[in-house]
Amino acid sequence: MARPPGEAPAYLLLGDEVYFRDRFREQILAAIPPEAREYSVISADLRVTPLDEILDQARTPSLLAGRQVFFIRNVKELYGRTARSHDFPANLERYLAGAPTLATLVFVADHLTLPADPAQISFEDRSRLERIEATLGRLCEVVRCARVDAATAADLIADLARQRQWPIKPEAAQLLAELVDADLGIAATELGKLAAYAGFGSPSATAAAPGAITAAMVTELVAGQRQSSALDLARQMARGQRASALRCLAAIWDAEGDAAAIPLVFQLSRFYKMALVAREARARDRRSLYATLPAGLKPPGFAADLVLALAHGLSTVQLMDGIARFQRIDVALRSSPVNTRWLLEEAVAFEQGTESKRLGK
Repeated sequence: MARPPGEAPAYLLLGDEVYFRDRFREQILAAIPPEAREYSVISADLRVTPLDEILDQARTPSLLAGRQVFFIRNVKELYGRTARSHDFPANLERYLAGAPTLATLVFVADHLTLPADPAQISFEDRSRLERIEATLGRLCEVVRCARVDAATAADLIADLARQRQWPIKPEAAQLLAELVDADLGIAATELGKLAAYAGFGSPSATAAAPGAITAAMVTELVAGQRQSSALDLARQMARGQRASALRCLAAIWDAEGDAAAIPLVFQLSRFYKMALVAREARARDRRSLYATLPAGLKPPGFAADLVLALAHGLSTVQLMDGIARFQRIDVALRSSPVNTRWLLEEAVAFEQGTESKRLGK
């Protein structure tokens, strides 16, 4: 188990979960007087500054700060063919052997995505993780900033709200965790919005249910026209339910207008791309779906079943045709079309083909 922030000469933050990374930063900065942080906290980027230069700076006591903390980004620059120094583990080990007690190194490896279920980590991230653990992980105190499951996320959301004295209903915390796919960084941001809406800290604010954040408030503010989202639109399109799809599109337009067009096409295209990869890999369940899809093309938990349904319900030709159609629309949207909404309506009303297998209703 890692020592508390600040007690070790070097730490390695593994993973891209912002919530845990921010909590670590808050804890390590709490021991530094606010007036000294300007000189005590140093941000370093390995894309710009070689590690050896950062180590030299850390060895030199500061005249303006009694204690220094170096947050070192872009750890991936230490690896690969373009790495400036392939012997960095030995150099770091020599530094740590005589490290000054007033300097702390924090390596931020946020290029890794560590899922709640270790078995679902991508092959690429697994190989990167093994390499980092064998080098930096051997020399630093490791703090894992991994994703959590929905149940754990709900507990942490409730705990965060409790710390800030924002009462929240258990079902509201659970719903929020589901809607943000257990992303605690996003959840913390949304929680702040919900607290403002509920009137905490603002006497002039009005709340739908004063005294607590409710599931209804989460649905209204976080879900935001949930039934009219790209998720539901993709479902209606795949089922061939053109009238329902057009109503869904109309609701989106009423809420967002023309600004919804490009993000909507992007989301629809991603759903179809995920489904095409899943179909070709014969993914049958969520586990195989997440194992199949590459990093950067994985759906949030609440959309996984739709992607599987698209993969099983549409043919390879239909999925490829849909992707090509969305790409053409994207090009048209960026060329100042006369009627933006008409382009989307044409795509939604496109006939998928009566001879193909439909999704179950």
